[in-house]
Amino acid sequence: MNLWSRRCVIGLAAGMTAGLMAVAGPVEDGKAAYEKKEFNAAYEAFSKAFRDNPDSAEAAMGLGLSAQALGFYDRSQFAFERVLTLEPGNQAARLELGRTYQDLGFFELARQEYLRVLDARPPEPIRARIQQDLDRLGEGPSRLVWSGKASIEALYDSNVRFGPSKDFVDTRVGALRVADESKAKSAYGSAASVSLDTLADVGAPGGWAGTAGGGAYVESLSGAHQYAAQDFNLYAGARLLQTTWLLDLPVRARHYRMDWDSMVTIGGVNPVWVWAPSMAWRGYTAAGLELRNYDDNPRDSQYASLTETIRRSFGSVPGNSLTASAGVFRENADLGGYDNDGWELTVRGDKALPWALAVSAGASYRWQSYDEVLFPLLQDEAREDRQWNGSVGLTKAFSPRCSMELAWLIERTASNFDLYSYRRQEVRLGATVWF
Repeated sequence: MNLWSRRCVIGLAAGMTAGLMAVAGPVEDGKAAYEKKEFNAAYEAFSKAFRDNPDSAEAAMGLGLSAQALGFYDRSQFAFERVLTLEPGNQAARLELGRTYQDLGFFELARQEYLRVLDARPPEPIRARIQQDLDRLGEGPSRLVWSGKASIEALYDSNVRFGPSKDFVDTRVGALRVADESKAKSAYGSAASVSLDTLADVGAPGGWAGTAGGGAYVESLSGAHQYAAQDFNLYAGARLLQTTWLLDLPVRARHYRMDWDSMVTIGGVNPVWVWAPSMAWRGYTAAGLELRNYDDNPRDSQYASLTETIRRSFGSVPGNSLTASAGVFRENADLGGYDNDGWELTVRGDKALPWALAVSAGASYRWQSYDEVLFPLLQDEAREDRQWNGSVGLTKAFSPRCSMELAWLIERTASNFDLYSYRRQEVRLGATVWF
């Protein structure tokens, strides 16, 4: 936002809301940094002030303005909404919330906030600027919003082969020894990933927007290069945003390789409906319909899924939440022995800590059953698997655009055909940059 506009905001805050008492410490540090256009330092100072006192409208306002200046619109949205929770009559925060919505491409929400500020009869310069913003919304200028991130990781995997837990597997012809080349193998390695997401909106309030994006993941494993994965994906679709819900309709394509040898290509649709009845609650209903083309042709299949997720946020500080999801799936393959269906339950908790730390923990259970016996000479009955997963992660944010993560995953699968029973652990240490 230009200097003239910022002065208008300051004037609006002074003219239409009660004056805020200046306090020493992080708030003053944030103000000083903001005036110098040192927005990263301002963001850090106001973040500390907000953590120390989430009920300070001044700290929340400064947090929103500095986040907005850095392009962190989801965080500025949260901060301005917090100001309005504390001070419903704060028209400066309402104006900035409208501009944040506009930057996010949520034009109907932006229009609503602008009109509410106009209803409060702001000074003429501010009224004229808001009217200009409203006129641009009505004209429907094309906009393109994009974001991306890149990560690099060091990793350890205790079982890159997904080798069975036992040295001998019970079969119809007796116990058979597992070959050395099929046993569990550990490996160290590294991985790099990058992703980009875009949204193009023609500016029609409450209308549709186009979405597109993609990403790549490439890993390298020392002494086990034949098990290193490469994963590439693309998507494009349409999105409709309303006040309390969002509908996303993407078409997706994915290509998976191992040691750069093609394994499977996947294409399909993945509609998602997101609903938000309040600030604290979010719901996600996701469906999927895919065609899977394996290099091993008998495995070619059609895959369908449906998942419901509920997320509950706690407190006024971002990062404290509990998420639970339940889903079902069905895969129909060309060869009946690969036909399977099942269900999965997942729960995850996230907690923000002091010193820009955050911790997460999750657990999941997956049950999967196959329709037919794949290996009649070895199996007595069709395969049935039960899988447990647990994970713990610790994240340290060094700036709004850079963080480090340490994650530990433990996985155990029990199958009625011991060849598919295995244990696995994975540890990852990585750094992520958002742009």
